[in-house]
Amino acid sequence: MLNEEYSNKTEQRKTSKKSNYEKKKKTKKCNCRSGCSKRSCYCYKSNRGCDSSCGCGSSCQNLFNHLDYFFGEDSKCTAHPCFVDWLVKNVKTADELQKIDREALQQKIMNCGRFSELSDDEDFQKWLKKWNRIKANEKLDHIQKFFRMLLSDDATMHYYSFCNDDLAEDDCDWHCTICKTCRDWREWHCDGCNKCSYGTTLPCQRCERKNQMFSFWRYIAVLYAQYFGISILSLEILDDILNIFIFTKLRTSRETLSTFYLLGAVIGNFLQLILAMTTRIVTVCFNHGLTRFSLAWCKLTSIY
Repeated sequence: MLNEEYSNKTEQRKTSKKSNYEKKKKTKKCNCRSGCSKRSCYCYKSNRGCDSSCGCGSSCQNLFNHLDYFFGEDSKCTAHPCFVDWLVKNVKTADELQKIDREALQQKIMNCGRFSELSDDEDFQKWLKKWNRIKANEKLDHIQKFFRMLLSDDATMHYYSFCNDDLAEDDCDWHCTICKTCRDWREWHCDGCNKCSYGTTLPCQRCERKNQMFSFWRYIAVLYAQYFGISILSLEILDDILNIFIFTKLRTSRETLSTFYLLGAVIGNFLQLILAMTTRIVTVCFNHGLTRFSLAWCKLTSIY
């Protein structure tokens, strides 16, 4: 039940991200004047190539304009996220991309530990049969078909993980574009702590511990406000009332020159207690901040 719920949430997250990406793709474009050579344009950061609507022109150096080097000129494939991060990490310009040895990359993939698992895949069985008796002039097209099956976003049930240097199952593994690592299907990226977390619980354990710690200290703050804050506030108010009574009623105090200054200080302290300390006690103890509902009250508390 938990796995089904998690897979549904994961699928919804992927679908929403894909729809958001499609919306951005339609509305945004890069306006680079340096041919996208600084790797900071919108198209490059979106892992897609530039088109005629972009401002970079014919001198564009966006790597993703040249993925046909791997997938073939007639293919409309996009690179798998793991392949994208590997390209970004190892290749700086379009010229460097075309210096990658495709045959060496293909042999690296075929020599990985889990490549034998592809023997159950009909598409790969057909590919291997043709590869064993292929002609030299057909070799490049067949290698590009191999890359389309394992390095594109439209890959089969498997994809090649550059993070693990091995094949990965699309249903059991995925590549986090934020952490830039391949993860187990039971891991997911938590937006709260911006890290991948293991398990199917929401929020993740790190955020849950933070929330528990925050709740603990909030509980301590509430107890302090209830047992000490209210008592201190009551004593301070009583003290200010007695001081005001003394300074205004006693004859000896009225005849002293500094009485007016002291009386003003006491009244100011009294107003500060009422405006500042009272609202804080109400906010902490009852989670009802008056400053959120009254702009005038918010301004007064900032002064006092």
